Amino acid sequence: MKHGFGPVGLFAGGISIPPPILRTALMVAKLFGLFYIARYLTRDGLRIICYHGVAVAEEYEYRSRLFIRKELFRRRIEYLRRKHYPILSLGEAVEALAEGRLPPCATVITMDDGWEGVYSVALPIIKELRIPVTLYVPTFYVENRIPVFNVTLPYLFWRTKARRVDLPRELGTFDLHSEAEQAKAAARN
Repeated sequence: MKHGFGPVGLFAGGISIPPPILRTALMVAKLFGLFYIARYLTRDGLRIICYHGVAVAEEYEYRSRLFIRKELFRRRIEYLRRKHYPILSLGEAVEALAEGRLPPCATVITMDDGWEGVYSVALPIIKELRIPVTLYVPTFYVENRIPVFNVTLPYLFWRTKARRVDLPRELGTFDLHSEAEQAKAAARN
């Protein structure tokens, strides 16, 4: 069995590609069968798919890379099943990897941060489809019972219907249509 990054390492450079260009490139790659080739070349590796949040309302419109729609989450899991990707628990996968008995195209699903949507929206799907999922919960937020500030603050600015915000402690007054980024930066600082 091979270990290491292989072809996947080519994408680890952190290059930011605009979403429309990325979607187009992926559609072309799929059209030319490159997904099948990639699956074959990486079949001995372990796939780990990480989700962060499942939308309870319209959070996916706010940050689609952080919050996934319920329907899309279900379709992705059903796709893995339909294409015969074995979905393993993280413990099973690590053990199988160490013992050299990892099944081809083995996949692990993880969810980070313990957002409410993981419990209220994803968990019923996880139970229904009977898939193992590893949940990572930051204990700081469990112990301190406060929102994740760097996500909550921009969400509140995005969600509000107010045109202006007066921040406390003389941080300033901001027009949210033209100065939202400055308001977020002032509140963060």
